[in-house]
Amino acid sequence: MAYNTISTPRGGKWQLTLPDGSRVWLNAESSISFPTAFTGNKRMVTVTGEAYFEVVHNASHPFKVNVQGQTIEDIGTHFNINAYTNESATKITLLEGSVKVTTDKRSQIIKPGQQASLRNGNINIEDIDANQSIAWKDNNFDFDGEDIQYIMRMVERWYNVEVVYDGYISHEKFFGGVSRYENVSEVLKTLETTKKIHFKIEERKIFVLK
Repeated sequence: MAYNTISTPRGGKWQLTLPDGSRVWLNAESSISFPTAFTGNKRMVTVTGEAYFEVVHNASHPFKVNVQGQTIEDIGTHFNINAYTNESATKITLLEGSVKVTTDKRSQIIKPGQQASLRNGNINIEDIDANQSIAWKDNNFDFDGEDIQYIMRMVERWYNVEVVYDGYISHEKFFGGVSRYENVSEVLKTLETTKKIHFKIEERKIFVLK
């Protein structure tokens, strides 16, 4: 079976339609591998990074996503997968329909408005604002109680910069949002308005200051 692989660089984003008509959005520094045609009794794709799916449901040919050795099975679904290797957990957020998340230890079905966090084979389910998890799809950064390290990892991927911490790392939580198409300096100014953090830019390096 022949496969296609599509990858996005830092700062990139891509939208594609799979052979079955399902639609996928790829965030920056992500990839998807899929067959040129779905054959047999299932549809299987592999994802790294972050992707949002709008799956065409077909009960006789289930749609499955393989991500870091775990399987997400669609049951007529719109869902987001965040599986960057430098994040502490893989997160699956459901917006519509139902998905079954399977690790080597257990399986769990999640409902719309829930997020499954997968870590060391364990699954933790919590209720969240699902739309916040797909803000990137609409070209927005949306901070909802995130710490500065998580936010700056997003900044690194989107603006293709290097982040350096000047000794001190704040544990404050940040709330708010800004368009991802703003200049990176505007994103940093938005964070600085909290008076909790400061930045210095030197070429393609961003220094996080106390």
